[in-house]
Amino acid sequence: MLVLCSVTGSPSHGRAVLPFVRALGDAGHRVVVACPPDVAGVFDGASVVVEPVLPTMAAAAGHLGPVLARLGGPAALATLTAAEVTTALLPTLFAGPQVTGSARALLALVRTHGVPDLVLRDGGETAGFLVAEHLGVPCVRAPSGAGNVLDPHLVADALTERREELGFAVPDDPAALHRWGRLDCMPQQFSLAGHQTRVAQVVRGREPSVLVSWLLDRDLGH
Repeated sequence: MLVLCSVTGSPSHGRAVLPFVRALGDAGHRVVVACPPDVAGVFDGASVVVEPVLPTMAAAAGHLGPVLARLGGPAALATLTAAEVTTALLPTLFAGPQVTGSARALLALVRTHGVPDLVLRDGGETAGFLVAEHLGVPCVRAPSGAGNVLDPHLVADALTERREELGFAVPDDPAALHRWGRLDCMPQQFSLAGHQTRVAQVVRGREPSVLVSWLLDRDLGH
């Protein structure tokens, strides 16, 4: 099985994904990790191919200027509720214009390494989701950062803008960000991702058996 893993953000996002890609690599699967250059070192020693082709976190943050201006400038954030700030900023951070470039970089890797059987993305990375959707292959989210509690409807419109920029078809349900499932390192009764379904609980020390069997045994195409 060929797995394309997409990681964005900080090295902590890479460390959240590392147990999963290491398990897949140790199980004999081919794993290609696309990430920013400052995250690449996280995967040293793992049985994976690292391609540092994705932009850094600063690229996403650079698109926040117009959003902040519409809100009244950075000082205006102090007058907003946490929910208002989340609604205003997360669509850009998770699905802003930088995602279009990331998707094109992932498509270039597909041309080099082949069409993956699975895309595994970190919680804040959505270019992998769009590429998987376009290729018709399953995409599973690993747990990291605010992606654990992200409401898919919050980024649906922004992701449709990215689809249109890329020339990708828009699906019947643009908000189905987790249509193939997700991975969670918390027991289900403590999970913060109640709006998401098709969960694989991954227990420390049992990552290879849980992850690989779940990915191979489930019908992720539906």
